[in-house]
Amino acid sequence: MNEIKAFIRKELFHILRDRRTLLIVILLPIVQVLLFGFAISVEVQHMRIAMVGKEFADDQSLFEKLAQDIDATDACDVTAYYTTVEEAIDAMQRGEIDAAIRNGSPAIPINPQSTWQAAGQGWQILTDATNPTTGTNLGYLLQGIISQRMMPNETTTHRASVSPNSHLLFNPQLISAYNFVPGVMGLVFIMIGALVTSVSIVREKEIGTMELLLVSPVKPWIIILSKMLPYFIICSVDFIALLIVSKTILHVPIAGSLSAIIVMSILYIILALVIGLVISNKTKTQFQAMMISILGLMLPVIILSGLIFPIANMPTVLQYVTHVIPTKWYIDGLRKLMIQGLGWASVWHDIAILCAMITFFSILAFKTFKNRL
Repeated sequence: MNEIKAFIRKELFHILRDRRTLLIVILLPIVQVLLFGFAISVEVQHMRIAMVGKEFADDQSLFEKLAQDIDATDACDVTAYYTTVEEAIDAMQRGEIDAAIRNGSPAIPINPQSTWQAAGQGWQILTDATNPTTGTNLGYLLQGIISQRMMPNETTTHRASVSPNSHLLFNPQLISAYNFVPGVMGLVFIMIGALVTSVSIVREKEIGTMELLLVSPVKPWIIILSKMLPYFIICSVDFIALLIVSKTILHVPIAGSLSAIIVMSILYIILALVIGLVISNKTKTQFQAMMISILGLMLPVIILSGLIFPIANMPTVLQYVTHVIPTKWYIDGLRKLMIQGLGWASVWHDIAILCAMITFFSILAFKTFKNRL
């Protein structure tokens, strides 16, 4: 019995002395519960709605009442008014709104080439279906609100119950691959670029080969570059393969600028490699590098980047946290370029943020790199 107590005591001392591992095994379950509890939601919340053509409506008070009905819900907020549908679609492409509502009166100037114009008169809902689940749920919700407002009552006996026409833009077939392919690309590059790179460098520290490199006449920046370059090549090959598979087998469109997609992907791969280098500088064992990568990168990428769960559904605090997740900006840019068919002008903000993150983590990596183990 005393021997068991002694061994238990010894093991507890080992665990308590390894503060990094102790922090990981205690924080990981707590962080998982909090993230899964607050961040994961498929409900539509605080969706941004635009009202189109109020000035051309026969009954402007009805327009206002409908806007008030939408604002009264926790799911939607009327954030803009536009004169034409073109203005609303442009705003939707820029990510400023999630849906637009219009009354299909011939007095509203619209594009005669629009495929959704065939619905003719009546209330129409235009929804961003880049995320099929969110787009569908939002369309159903807005249909219910409009139908409820248009039902006959004591004061408006001339109204008839209507079923507004709902049109899904950018992904009318509701193909889930349109939503997941950009997200999976962001996840793959983080896995290879950050997780695998950090673990491989720390492994060399453990087996002692890193010491041989550091005592050699080779400069530290050459060592760092030589460690990162093979994984950059691997990620580049993966990028080409994923792009080909997405286009030929999954039939995901590449509707926007291909050059912008390539530049964004190169920047994101470089960023992932630099983050992996920072992790390797801060850890001493492969286990620590792996756990920090999973806790600090994998879980946030899966949950907080918009890969699966809409960011708009998350609590306000977590929405601010998503701004520091590199994958969020990469996925956002890819969806604009691949699905919405936009060009360089639409992703300059995402590219600028990726460049800023590369600069920050590069400085941090060189500052924390140790010439001696």
